[in-house]
Amino acid sequence: ARGFRLCQRHCIVDRLLQGRFHAWAITAAFGDNLISTAEALSRQAGLDQQAMDQLKTLGICLNYNGCGSLIDDLYFHPAELFRVMEGFNDPFEFMAAAVETWEKLRDCYDQDLSQGLEIKPEYSEEVVSIIKLPDAPWARRVSGPLGNELCNRNPDKAFGILTSNSKGNFTVSIRAPLSDRSGANEVAGQFASGGGRKAAAGINDLPPAELPQFIEAMKRRYNLGTS
Repeated sequence: ARGFRLCQRHCIVDRLLQGRFHAWAITAAFGDNLISTAEALSRQAGLDQQAMDQLKTLGICLNYNGCGSLIDDLYFHPAELFRVMEGFNDPFEFMAAAVETWEKLRDCYDQDLSQGLEIKPEYSEEVVSIIKLPDAPWARRVSGPLGNELCNRNPDKAFGILTSNSKGNFTVSIRAPLSDRSGANEVAGQFASGGGRKAAAGINDLPPAELPQFIEAMKRRYNLGTS
C-alpha cells in the first residue's frame, strides 16, 4: 500500500540521517496524511499531545503550500519557504523563530480549508462524495488538502474534489477511503488525463460532459453499483 511505502521512505531517510532530524520526519509523515503512523512515531519519541498537534499542523500546512496549478497560486514560493526553513534542525525551532512566516502559512491554510468545508457536495452517498470547487486560487491551493481532511473525518468514504479550470473543465483530486487506501488510480485511469497512486490520484482535465461518467466510476469502484 502507498501508506506503507511512504512510511518506509520516511523511516529509511530518518535512519540514514541517524535520527538527527527525527521531528522533521514525523512532520513529513503528517504532511503525507499518514496520521496514525506519525502519531505512533510521536509517542515513541516521547512527544506530548500539544507537540504532536503542532507537528501535525505544520506538516499539513507544508503539504498545502505545494498544491496549486501555478506558482502564483501559492502564498510562498517553495524555494522561498525552503530558504526560510533551512538551518533549523528542529521544526519547533522553525515555528518559534520564523513566527511571521509560520503564522501566515497556518492562517492561510485555515482560511482556505474553511471555504472548502462550507461547500455542499455535488453528489454524496454512503461511501462516495463529490465536491465541486470554483476556478479560484484558494480552491486550487486547497483541493488536495481538503480531500485529505474529509477522508480523515470520514475514513470509510472516498472523495472526488473537482476544481474548475480556465478551460471550463475540471481538475480532479481523488482520495480513496482511509480504511481501504486503494482504487483511486483505477478510477483516474479510466479518463484520458488521469493517473496516480492507489490511495491518491487525479485527472488533469475532465470535461463537464464526463462528470456523470466519473461519478459512476467512483460508485462502481466503491461498491455502490450504478443508478
